[in-house]
Amino acid sequence: MRKLHFLLSFITVVLWSNVQAAVITDGFDYVESMIAGSQNFTNNSALSTDSVYALISMKDMKTYTFDDVYQKQEDNIDMKFYIMGGTTNATVRLYAMDGTATTTKNNEYPGSNEKTVDNFIIKNTTKFMKITGVDFDAATAAQVKSLNLTTASNTINPVEVNDIIAFKTAGTSAAGGHRNGLIKIVSIVRETPESSRGTITVSIKLAKPEPVVSEGFDYVESIRIGTYGFAGGTQPGYENVFSLYSIKDRRTYRLDDIKTNLINVDMKFHLQGSASEPRVYCMNNKDSKNPQFKTSDNIALSTLLTPETTNETRYLTMPSSFSYESATIADVEAINEQDITLDAIKPTAIGNVIAYKAGPTSTAAGTKGVFKIYDIVLTHATNKELGYFVVSFKQLPPPTSGVETIKKESSWKQIGQSIQIINNTNGIIKLYDTIGRLVLSKNVTKNETVDLSSLKGIYVVQFNNERSKIFL
Repeated sequence: MRKLHFLLSFITVVLWSNVQAAVITDGFDYVESMIAGSQNFTNNSALSTDSVYALISMKDMKTYTFDDVYQKQEDNIDMKFYIMGGTTNATVRLYAMDGTATTTKNNEYPGSNEKTVDNFIIKNTTKFMKITGVDFDAATAAQVKSLNLTTASNTINPVEVNDIIAFKTAGTSAAGGHRNGLIKIVSIVRETPESSRGTITVSIKLAKPEPVVSEGFDYVESIRIGTYGFAGGTQPGYENVFSLYSIKDRRTYRLDDIKTNLINVDMKFHLQGSASEPRVYCMNNKDSKNPQFKTSDNIALSTLLTPETTNETRYLTMPSSFSYESATIADVEAINEQDITLDAIKPTAIGNVIAYKAGPTSTAAGTKGVFKIYDIVLTHATNKELGYFVVSFKQLPPPTSGVETIKKESSWKQIGQSIQIINNTNGIIKLYDTIGRLVLSKNVTKNETVDLSSLKGIYVVQFNNERSKIFL
């Protein structure tokens, strides 16, 4: 009888949808009718004729079992419905994946292994807001993208038939971060009026992300960059999230794997204090943060870096009028390198676009690009400095001229505030400051001494395709 009741409800929904006006779907990922089960159907189907489960994916516009996703694709689950039981027509609710056993009922969505959604490592922080005055069928992608969801929460209670619910995907979602969408509640069917067992049928519009101009760039669509707690790669559930970013390789490294080649990492990301203030650093010891970045056996970055291996990446926060998504090669090339001068950005924020230039001692020396922070995710309940940034990079191809790859052996040596040429070498010696500006160019011969007593600070010496950092 229960199966017949569910089947008749499903047929009614299909017939109802066929007589509606045409739905605007251009610019959306759209599903006309998706059925999701309540919490009782986390690991078994609510309908014998269909695969209807409780865990909902916005990427695939379908439902999954707990066993399908636990420790496999937790980022692919965005939301779940919940039906209260025990009284006639008790409330139906919509929950995100974050929260707790109390706030979003995570412990009531079990798998076959005595684990529940509460044991997920990645819990997508989808945000919801019930809205009125919006026509689901007629809403355009531009209208949905423009919805202001700053006061949205991870819960809708109650959920009722014909509700229109706006939502925003989490930065960690496999569907893509910070995408706005609409859900229309088409039907709610309980097995009995007092039961918590039932199904919810919905229509969904998820606005497609803005296309990103990537032609000509060394492009990284999305990468997670951890704060100092990820330097050793030892955070449970985040074994592939590390904290040291390489401009040359466009990837992160754990400190254990890069400690003998530190000129190949250029950036650190940080969350400061109980307020989790977001910051971006180069590799110097600004604000004394380097001792916090440690290998898996507790060796600090500050003890591994030398003056010669500390890359001085420079940054510039771009104005809000600069569009990361539409920026072309010409737009990034037009950023004045003389303005990219900061060794840290503090604070920064989700949505910020930051220009950068690799320092002169980097394996990517002189390379320029921009990145956008799409999300910042805290991963620990009490340590507010532990988390990761979700970042996209657009990078210009490496320069084909200028300073070449660093070499360990040199044809010169520093003596106090001067440089002496050795090894029967003649040529042109050049001196650059930490943002790559040429401050000295001089023809020299063997045993000549170049007086640098008028200069103070950190400089890079280039001589016959050899580079090294000096301190004056």
